[in-house]
Amino acid sequence: MNSLEELLAKFEASNLSAAEMGELKLMLARPEARAELVENWLLDETIHDALCSQPAEAPAPAQAQLSPAQPQQATRPVRARRRRFRWLVWHEVRFTAGWSFGAAAAACLALAGLHSYFQRAPVGGLTEVRAEVTVERGGTRRPAVSGGMLYPGDVVRVPAGGAATVAWAGEATRLDLASGAELRLSNPMWGKRLSLETGALDASVASQPRWRPMIIATPQAEAKVVGTQFSLSATLASTRLEVLEGVVRLRKNLLASPRDNREVLVHTGEAATAAPDVKLEARPITGSLSSDAWAVPPGTAFAEAPARGTLLSQRDPSAAPANTVERLRGYLLAPVSGDYTFWIASPNGQTPAELWLSTDEDPAHQRRIAYLGSPATARQGAAAARQSGPSRRRGSGSALQADVQRFPSQKSAPQSLVQGRRYYLELWHEGIGPERIALCWRLPGEPAAAPPRLVDIQALRPLGDAAGSEARTGRK
Repeated sequence: MNSLEELLAKFEASNLSAAEMGELKLMLARPEARAELVENWLLDETIHDALCSQPAEAPAPAQAQLSPAQPQQATRPVRARRRRFRWLVWHEVRFTAGWSFGAAAAACLALAGLHSYFQRAPVGGLTEVRAEVTVERGGTRRPAVSGGMLYPGDVVRVPAGGAATVAWAGEATRLDLASGAELRLSNPMWGKRLSLETGALDASVASQPRWRPMIIATPQAEAKVVGTQFSLSATLASTRLEVLEGVVRLRKNLLASPRDNREVLVHTGEAATAAPDVKLEARPITGSLSSDAWAVPPGTAFAEAPARGTLLSQRDPSAAPANTVERLRGYLLAPVSGDYTFWIASPNGQTPAELWLSTDEDPAHQRRIAYLGSPATARQGAAAARQSGPSRRRGSGSALQADVQRFPSQKSAPQSLVQGRRYYLELWHEGIGPERIALCWRLPGEPAAAPPRLVDIQALRPLGDAAGSEARTGRK
């Protein structure tokens, strides 16, 4: 293998072969080789300048016989070598810098083109609109319509009593905007970028690419979503996130103290609140059950609702179809060990219902422990209630006591539970709304004559396992 000096010498003499020319180019492509050339160049320049600055001396007698042309001929190779060296270095530097600048310019142009394309492309669409929902675009506010497209920069405003659903074509992602919500859409080049200025939304997000996630910003925090089901609400003072399935990363804008968390992972069944004076942390959700509702054909059994019915996105009783079935599901956390008795109740016994409880937290082990008549029985109970006079207020203890004692099937057999363990439960009923159904219990150790009372909300946990939503195989 030739050295750099040998290759340069052959290059100056124009004796380089094709292979040696390739070898020289490879050497000059290395930064250390170019640095060595620059050092040699500077050394040559220094020696040349030093020699030129010295005074000329009288030639020696032996040199007197030389012709005047001989010294000039001796300096020509040195100058030619220096000129060729300068050209070679400048050629390499210009090629490297030009290629880098061209690549950077091409990348910038590509990014600018993509940004311009996504800026004009639709972000999503409105699939459901109720009441006077508006879309602000380019400073102009116009009424929203179902099926209308949304573009970057649009702001969807939902008035009091209204609702709207934002969906994306080709995937099962949807955002249900509640009354008072204000949602702004941004350029989707790096993923779904949204801003919830105020109000609340329920989200069901399909799996997103990790390099293009959904990000929903609020005045206090930022929620990064890859694929999950969650609820997000924002006010001027705080942001609350509740995750029903999956994981959401919540990042806080302002820290409450130096020891506060900048961001936190919120898992299934957990909630987190971002506020200026509140420490950011994930805690279990209590006092609620997960809810699903379907519009079903008349006479459909509860167990057949997911297969025969149409899943409803809105939980508004005023907008629900005539024949609906709602399922509340989650976990019951036993506060003490012993035998529990459960009841289900509805105002005047008008709503058919079923209570299913598992022997553990596995939905496949659930069994029906109480039910509130068939639809025919419920209609008979409602007719008897109308004949007996006006119904009493639902919140009074006497009304609840009367409702849980209308039918023997409303009461369960004793259920043995262990303190601290979770037990999967499902509560089915006709219609939509918490006022249509009540779950009551009697704790271990309480007298048999003690009246039933509502289950403590601290003992309830929402369900986050979607795989168990259709699990009916364990019913006996």
